[in-house]
Amino acid sequence: MKQKLYSYILAFLQYSLMGLLLYLNVNQLKDEVSCVIFFIGLVIGIYAIFNNGLNNFRIISEIKNGATLITHGLYSYIRHPMYFSVIVMSFALIIKKINFTNLLLFGLIVVILFLKAKREEKIWSEKTPSYKEYIKNTKMMIPFLL
Repeated sequence: MKQKLYSYILAFLQYSLMGLLLYLNVNQLKDEVSCVIFFIGLVIGIYAIFNNGLNNFRIISEIKNGATLITHGLYSYIRHPMYFSVIVMSFALIIKKINFTNLLLFGLIVVILFLKAKREEKIWSEKTPSYKEYIKNTKMMIPFLL
């Protein structure tokens, strides 16, 4: 029960911080560069949802009953393409307006995504023995880097 509450808290913080970042920087999407980067992140997120399957998708760091491990498409390069898409979209919001508040919000979002990813990976490692091999062959969130 504690772990599930932790997952809900992380999801609440993620979406609250993303909403605040968007609220403070919605005008940044009028900038062409920011808009293109945001759109790329959005497309990656939509692709990841459909590649993963709606039956596997959750906004909390818990695995649905009957969920299957997806290792093809973007998932063959990174284990958390949805989180990567959030990082890209958040980056698009701050790229033209770098200040303390934006950097703090962006940093907190990245930390929360990392914590969510670690939680999911712990669950998958316990549930699926092949997940440890999958970790060895893929990056966590950023293709070819992390």
